[in-house]
Amino acid sequence: MTTTVAPSLEQVLASDISATAFRLYFCLALRTRGEWVSIPRLVVRCNLEPYQARKPLAELQEAGLIEKDRRHERDELTGHRTNRTYFRLPNDTSEASV
Repeated sequence: MTTTVAPSLEQVLASDISATAFRLYFCLALRTRGEWVSIPRLVVRCNLEPYQARKPLAELQEAGLIEKDRRHERDELTGHRTNRTYFRLPNDTSEASV
């Protein structure tokens, strides 16, 4: 995985992303403290459903505004191995002045 340079607020505002993608970006910026966040945890924080977040998260990744990490982990409830996807802002921009 490569680390990208954190985008400025002007770059985020100038990007051609949807309103939902913008909402997810700012949930990541204001509520995650730069840690990796799973889709279920992120959508709860942003008051969305998982199906509402998948395409906007892809938009943010394509625009270079977030980083994605896909992990093969053991599910705590079932014990089965599963793929989980995590997102975060590049270089912890969560403390940037907004």
